[in-house]
Amino acid sequence: RMVIEEFMTGREVSVLSFVDGKTIKTMTSAQDHKRAGDGDTGLNTGGMGTFSPSPFYTEEVDEFCKKYIYQATVDAMAAEGREFKGIIFFGLMLTQKGPRVLEYNARFGDPEAQVVLPRMKNDLIEVMEACIDGKLDQVDLGEGEGASSYAKHYLMISGEENTLMWDSIYESASQAAKDADAYLELIEPGHDSNYNQADYLRIGIASQVDGIILEADGSDEEQELIQEASDADIPVVTVLTDDSSSARISFVGLNSYQLGNAYTEQILGLLKEHENTQVLLLANSQSKTQETNLIYYQIKKELEKKKKDYQTVTISEYNIDSSSGFDTEEFVRDIFVSEENLPDVLVCMDEVVTECVYQALVDYNQVGNVDVVGFYYSDVILDGISKGIISSAIALDMDEIGRYSVNALEEFSSLGHTSNYYSVG
Repeated sequence: RMVIEEFMTGREVSVLSFVDGKTIKTMTSAQDHKRAGDGDTGLNTGGMGTFSPSPFYTEEVDEFCKKYIYQATVDAMAAEGREFKGIIFFGLMLTQKGPRVLEYNARFGDPEAQVVLPRMKNDLIEVMEACIDGKLDQVDLGEGEGASSYAKHYLMISGEENTLMWDSIYESASQAAKDADAYLELIEPGHDSNYNQADYLRIGIASQVDGIILEADGSDEEQELIQEASDADIPVVTVLTDDSSSARISFVGLNSYQLGNAYTEQILGLLKEHENTQVLLLANSQSKTQETNLIYYQIKKELEKKKKDYQTVTISEYNIDSSSGFDTEEFVRDIFVSEENLPDVLVCMDEVVTECVYQALVDYNQVGNVDVVGFYYSDVILDGISKGIISSAIALDMDEIGRYSVNALEEFSSLGHTSNYYSVG
């Protein structure tokens, strides 16, 4: 026997769809990079990467496929007694004679799903349940190219990994973005990742996102990248820690003057009456910026001004050179192991340091020997305050930070300008 197949040429496009047995709803199109080498060179592969939507999948192509391919496929299976519920992957070739089906798959495509699913507005579980229950006709995935995607794509680069503080910021910002028809992508630095914050900034710029939110680290490299983003019409908003000398469009948080005063008020109540008080200001190196140095300066200035004449204060500062929470724990542990260097007041400048200090106080039986001023009200820190282990903590409204950061991007997008500084409580 001899099988003769038609030789087809054209662009390959993938369209994923949901099916409940009768109704079919398609997601946005995707197209993969076939060639192995850069510049569309080398051997043909199953896909070296993918992007969505495909610029070749036009409204005319979509209308043709819906009429002659998508619904026709579902109806034919039902007519043959093989009603299908689930995912149908349509592998199409856009030939000169029109769209042709190359293949069907009963699954999400790899790597197409990686670019298609993030563009969905719908809750994936709700859509799947509608497929099972035969109620897909009640689900609106939108019509045509881009209808199931968000109008804008924002990127948030967190300053720390897996902290409740950043979870709270992202949750609020994500809701604000959704209300503005924007998708907010969160990138969290991992201990085992080879990428740093600068790398993620480069990825955001190369991806041409519509805006970036990050905690500034004050480095020259970051300033250059923020300028590069600005030149590419990508606005950058800094949160928590600012870099006012960068090209960022806005800062959301408390400025160095306000934070310095807030810390000072807490420290004043812990000073000894007629003895010298040793105060250590402790932070992670990743938060050491010009703004952080200004906070140190403001604390020193205000303490000297507001302390009583018979009180003396020795203030020192240390930034832990760490790239992981374990390094922070180790450094804090060493402080308490060496009791001769134990300060009277330990001021923690971020959430990670505060929680490490709290644990070390308990582990090394130093509760009551050191007064601690913490940062942020996580459940762990609140527990430390309620037990009298942590004296007090500086807390910002993280919901406001998340919401205002997106508001700044939205205002800049619509008006071309925004407030230089959003103060939060």
